[in-house]
Amino acid sequence: MKMKGDNKRVFLLKEFGLNDIDRRFHDIGVHPVGIEIMKDKFKFFVFYITDLSPVECNILKQEALACGAEAAVPKAAVECKIRSCNVLISGTKKELKMLSDKLKLEPCNLKEIGTRILDTISEVKRPILRISKNKVIRFDDRPIIMGILNVTPDSFSDGGMYFNREDAIRHGLKLVEDGADIIDIGGESTRPGSLGISVKEETERVIPVIKSLTRKIKVPLSIDTTKSEVAKAAVDNGATIINDISGLRFDKRIAKVAAEYDCGLILMHTRGRPKVMQKGEIYYKDLVLDITKYLEESINIALDAGVKFENIAIDPGIGFGKRAEHNIQIISNLLAFRSLKRPVLVGASRKSFLGHITSREVYEREDASTAVHTILTLNGVDMLRVHNVKATVDAVRVSKAIENNICKIF
Repeated sequence: MKMKGDNKRVFLLKEFGLNDIDRRFHDIGVHPVGIEIMKDKFKFFVFYITDLSPVECNILKQEALACGAEAAVPKAAVECKIRSCNVLISGTKKELKMLSDKLKLEPCNLKEIGTRILDTISEVKRPILRISKNKVIRFDDRPIIMGILNVTPDSFSDGGMYFNREDAIRHGLKLVEDGADIIDIGGESTRPGSLGISVKEETERVIPVIKSLTRKIKVPLSIDTTKSEVAKAAVDNGATIINDISGLRFDKRIAKVAAEYDCGLILMHTRGRPKVMQKGEIYYKDLVLDITKYLEESINIALDAGVKFENIAIDPGIGFGKRAEHNIQIISNLLAFRSLKRPVLVGASRKSFLGHITSREVYEREDASTAVHTILTLNGVDMLRVHNVKATVDAVRVSKAIENNICKIF
């Protein structure tokens, strides 16, 4: 499957409404026919659509208004003084379904936009992540929690606490005991300014830990690396996910490894290598659009190498070549990355933007990390990459219980 390469993008920015609306209808005694008529009026969406021509923009606005929805368009588009423009569309589920039907009768580009809107608002299952021939990870009920295990002497977050092999193994077991669904093992620090290490040194750090944990635990292991040789050694010894923070930009051969072993592949957005990613002016013309294009290219590199679409997950890359305001914007607009139709992972734990907000050092950011994991859960994240698994499990449980108006333990 090849990702579509057209310029037009349809991003879901916000979704509002009660998750338990059917139960509430029944509680107040609404007639079943009335429920069917009204339920789509109680769900509200906001979409951001890019790169329309002025003609397409004006047609879209008129059709939206005719359906009772709303469209915000640039003044210059109405006057046909610009070549391309972006549009905001808002409406209830019922109104947007009507709009989608109307757009089917319009020229092909608008027809495709209508299809994408309908696909987004329809009751479809979340994408899966296949990590081996017989293992699939699902995200229907809650985010999957990935516990971080840094086998490094210089990580920004835990400063070499688990560099000793036995300490690393014990911590891996503790992460599973605390409720981690995946353990992500890394042997090279990717903190801002880090210079990297050799393949040999990275392999010697992680492989003994992977071998030991493979024998002791049943949860999947992920290798956090940008080197194909390290990735191959890791999956040879039991890892079933490759987590590449470069999105295949540093070593495209990682995609060949993932294809050969039919394992999971996480592709992250970054702005250059760690030693330079936070240097100079950090500028994005359109943050969400720029990250989406980068990740789409990463997906296409993987697909060209033979990786299956359902084996891929994406990560917008909190802290990797972004200022604090960029990270906040990513979290606020997390639903937009669903346009790539792959599970979305976010690693915000202990990151510097939390220090920017709270004025706290790395080891004092646990409460802030738990808060952001709660927000990410409510914003629809599929996977959380975290240091404090136990606190995150509780945050996810409480978030989902309140969101769904239920008290259910997972």
